[in-house]
Amino acid sequence: MQATKLYKYTVSAVWPNGKESRQAILDVTIPDTQAPTVPTKLAVQALTPVSVTLIWTAATDNIAVKGYQVWRDNVLLGETSTAGFVDNTVKSAGKYSYKVMAMDTSGNLSAASAALSVTTKDGTGPTTPTGVIAEVLTPTQIVLTWEPASDNVGVASYQILRNSVKIGTSTQTRFTDSKAVQNTLYRYQVVALDAAGNTSAPSAVVEVTSGDATAPSAPSNLTAQVNTTQQVRLAWDAATDNKGVTKYRIVRDGRLLGMTALLAYTDTTVQIGRSYTYTIKALDAAGNVSLDSNAVTISPDGICETTQLYYQQHVESAMNNCITCHVAGGMGQNTRFILSTAADSSARNLGAISSVTKILGKQTVLDKVSGKITHGGGAIFAATSTDYTLLSNLLGQLETPGQCTNVPDVNEPVMTASLAANCASCHGTSGVSAGPATPGLGGMGKQYLSKVLTDYQSGHRASTVMQRIAKGYSADEISRLAEFFSQQPFIAANQETDATQVARGRELHTQYCASCHTSGGKDVSLTGTRLAGQWKPYMQHTLKDYAAGRSQTNAKMADAMSLLYKAAGDNGIAALAEFYASNAKDTQPPEKPTDLEAVSYTPTSTTLTWIDSSDDWGVLHYDIYRDGVWVGKTSFNTFTDSGLKTGKYQYTVVAVDIFSNRSVASDAVISVMTSDEVAPDGVLLMNYSDTLRKASLLLLNRLPTQAETDAANTEEAYRVTLRQMMDAKGAMDAFVYRAGHEVFLSSGAASIGSGSGLSASDFPAINSLTQDEKNAASDAERKEPVFLLQYLVGNDKPWTDALTADYTVTNPQLAKALGAKPVSGSFTNAKDAKELRPVRIPQVSARYPGKAFAHAGVMSTNAWLSRFPTTDTNRNRHRASRLYKQFMALDIEELAQRPLDDSNNGNYLVPTMQNPNCMVCHTIMEPVAGAFRDWGANARYLQNFDGTKGGKDSLANVYKSGSYPLDNNGQPWYHTDDTWYRDMFPTGFNNSTAPGGYGNYASTTWASSANLLKSPSAENGVTGWTVNKGILEASNTTTCSRIPRTPKTGGKLYQVGSCNTPVNETLAWQDVDISSSAIQVDQGKAEIDFGAYFSSLGGQDTPSVWVEYLNSAGKSLGKTAVLTDKTSWTWTAKTATAKVPKSVRKLRFTVQGLRSTQTWADKYTDAYLDDLFLLFRIPDSNVLNIPGTQDNLQWLGKQLVQDPRFAKGGVYFWYKPLFK
Repeated sequence: MQATKLYKYTVSAVWPNGKESRQAILDVTIPDTQAPTVPTKLAVQALTPVSVTLIWTAATDNIAVKGYQVWRDNVLLGETSTAGFVDNTVKSAGKYSYKVMAMDTSGNLSAASAALSVTTKDGTGPTTPTGVIAEVLTPTQIVLTWEPASDNVGVASYQILRNSVKIGTSTQTRFTDSKAVQNTLYRYQVVALDAAGNTSAPSAVVEVTSGDATAPSAPSNLTAQVNTTQQVRLAWDAATDNKGVTKYRIVRDGRLLGMTALLAYTDTTVQIGRSYTYTIKALDAAGNVSLDSNAVTISPDGICETTQLYYQQHVESAMNNCITCHVAGGMGQNTRFILSTAADSSARNLGAISSVTKILGKQTVLDKVSGKITHGGGAIFAATSTDYTLLSNLLGQLETPGQCTNVPDVNEPVMTASLAANCASCHGTSGVSAGPATPGLGGMGKQYLSKVLTDYQSGHRASTVMQRIAKGYSADEISRLAEFFSQQPFIAANQETDATQVARGRELHTQYCASCHTSGGKDVSLTGTRLAGQWKPYMQHTLKDYAAGRSQTNAKMADAMSLLYKAAGDNGIAALAEFYASNAKDTQPPEKPTDLEAVSYTPTSTTLTWIDSSDDWGVLHYDIYRDGVWVGKTSFNTFTDSGLKTGKYQYTVVAVDIFSNRSVASDAVISVMTSDEVAPDGVLLMNYSDTLRKASLLLLNRLPTQAETDAANTEEAYRVTLRQMMDAKGAMDAFVYRAGHEVFLSSGAASIGSGSGLSASDFPAINSLTQDEKNAASDAERKEPVFLLQYLVGNDKPWTDALTADYTVTNPQLAKALGAKPVSGSFTNAKDAKELRPVRIPQVSARYPGKAFAHAGVMSTNAWLSRFPTTDTNRNRHRASRLYKQFMALDIEELAQRPLDDSNNGNYLVPTMQNPNCMVCHTIMEPVAGAFRDWGANARYLQNFDGTKGGKDSLANVYKSGSYPLDNNGQPWYHTDDTWYRDMFPTGFNNSTAPGGYGNYASTTWASSANLLKSPSAENGVTGWTVNKGILEASNTTTCSRIPRTPKTGGKLYQVGSCNTPVNETLAWQDVDISSSAIQVDQGKAEIDFGAYFSSLGGQDTPSVWVEYLNSAGKSLGKTAVLTDKTSWTWTAKTATAKVPKSVRKLRFTVQGLRSTQTWADKYTDAYLDDLFLLFRIPDSNVLNIPGTQDNLQWLGKQLVQDPRFAKGGVYFWYKPLFK
């Protein structure tokens, strides 16, 4: 049979007689059930970014192949009658999988061909690179950075064009052009390329002039004056430079004192009576340093500190011989020499000696006291006596105060060494412990040692004999001893340790001590004390004293030691001491000193500075090498090499720790000494506008170029020129940096791990930082508000972002610590501490998982919060006043005279909310203070919650305690879940209230009435009460001896019953009309707070309170829950909050007293109430909801920037540092 062929069949019946029946006819077509063969050799014939041409070997079929189905990614794409197909629906660089199936005329389908994977060509170019920045690295090197481009497949590299010519490629978003020519203008662009060779459009052009190697001219006309506060004010004429002077270095007595971009500097660290010599050097943007200015020498008037000390130690006691006559009322009272016996007599009498010496002269004074010149007192000191010699030395110092630096007390080092020698019997020579009962003192921090000795004096630290010994030293002697021992090397105790105990001690140290005592107790930088290497017996006794509370310390350490001792006992203390004893050896050298720089020069000296090395035991000193030869050592990160001649010198520095381990030498720095007679090359600018010159120096820290000066020949041209100069990339950074520091005082902000700095409990990633990363992050933490300002100015962002920016600006290290992510792009180099980007912090604290960080410009930075801290009593008022002054140009303290005589201030419960004299300032300050409510005294978010326990607020614990004074209703100010103080004005600004009132942000804000009860206490008897049943009495222990206690407040309480009349039940009430608030009631927006203080006699009879709801006809609509308490030994407060039902027009405040039903109870009702209250509240109509704000600080920022004073404040913000 043949498939698809028609066959005709006939059937007939044949009988025996041979006859046939009629034929039956059947037509049958044989069906085709055989599928075609599978197409083979599926392949790509042609490929473009937008099409794929497929071919394959044709299939065969028993009948015929009709066509083919083409499938792409298992979806039917189309059909074709030929062995080929063009797919025009693909995308560039797309990945696809194709299969083909053959079909015959009967609809039979073959199996699918083998799959063919195809990737179309990439015809899509990358996006254009943006954010190209060009920075001069050296005079012949320019560094380019840019934001990454994107591509459908991936960016492979970048081409760098300089003046439209390709000069190189980079696979990173950074390129260094090392073939720049000094002082040349270049135009750079960046082109992105992908692997297919597609290119982006060139980036926007960025122009930059390469650096220079020409030093500025020396500053001239340096002058020095002593101001009224005995500080030295320096001023000088500007240096000139071919590119512009950026800074001036101030050198005092050959040492770098400071740097400034101004033409003046005030030295606030001088001591009166001492002589100082100053010089100035100019510095340009390329780091070129000028020669010294002219030198000036000046001596602030007064008596120097060494002279004062000399007088106290050697002369003051001898003056007792003179006091009998030369005092007020004495025989010598009419002379020019009058002594004092007052508390400040030491300073007064030295001044008197100085004055008479200036009048009479040194020798005349000496002749009088020795009797050579007759005076009423005769001979006081013989000319050959020690007292005469000591007085002569003193008068010599007073006569030549400018030389006092050259006449220190020569006995002082001997005296200090003698004092220290008294300690040697126990603590060894130079602080090296003599035995296991005493600690080694060498190398401890000076402040720590001073505190230990004063703690012994006060009894705050437990001791056997040290308290008695310490009491024998004065404050000055303690300071000397602390200074002496802090400069001695630390020598670890040599002792055996047990490995098992050491391991256990290490665990305890990590759990309880490591956050402060870093490097296993070796490092002294945080605490001032070194635990490692101390004797075990001493450590055990000392730690036990802290654990048992015999020695006092800060709360954190006290809690840690208490928990440790509770968990591990004496064995834990012993293990901890064992661990510290095991850390007595060190073979690890310090880190390599970095950033070595020659920062200051004189014709014969150079001053070096560097970044301190880190070492787990601490660096003992630094060795300094000049041209490979050792020239000196220092304990600090600065060194001045003197006696140099003109020439070129190479310096390196090596750090040495207390075990004599030596670091790798620092990178070398070259110092070139130039003769003063050789004038450096420079550009002398002439005939330019003085206004442009001054503005350029003040704003841009540089002089205008000649072209800029020539262009500024009219008022309009001047403005255009200055604007163009200011708009240059980074032009304003230095000025903004200085202004930000001056306003925000950022140097005083907290650092990571300090009391109010960022904490690992809030940002656990801090624990993952290396020491270098932590240092860089801490530096950025303090400067965070300044970095934000630089970003705003440098990127022409609105000034309002200073308080409303929903981002901050950090370097990579601080971003890592905070878990912050850049707003766009990513950090180019995670190790570059100078790279700054806008970032957002995802979470406010690990203690509040998932709680988003609500950025509010500088206000929410740790630097601003820690630099302008608060206390439990200040309650953010300081922060509010600083915010007003910095951004609104408003000094709150100038609004009104501060009341000084409290007797005229009236008897107010809360004067700041009630006394008009106080409210002038506090109504403005306190609402803004409330916006900082979440950030407590430690600059931590809702700091009372540790992640598992504690209130979610930053309120003072005393405010929430039962010992805090009560409110006007005799009730606690604090309500559960409050986050702000109710004895302060609610959070707000300009008569608007922030959502949430005293509770969490965005919760309902209520306006509460005063107490609506006419007689909330019994001071006025029972006036205002309707007694429905029984008797209600105002009484006390005098009128009724049965009453067991005094009233809660005042002189009387309510007895809900009677003292002398039998009563089973008393029922009384006061009705309060609230119909004036019918709208809010009927909208379901009204609530009440009510309560009282309860007590009874013997816990038998029952006082109760509730509120009944009445409509306008006086019909009851229900009542609240009943408050009751039968406590007999004290007053118990009961309060409740209830929603007022609709249609209520009156509130019936009801009190009830029920006599006990016990058979043994007496016949009187002894139920007592006091300080009852009923408050009615409705939503505050002054609440202002601002869309998009997440917390009070964001709300405040949005409000402040809308105030007209904010614009004025912006002028004040920049004007003050500009013309300081």
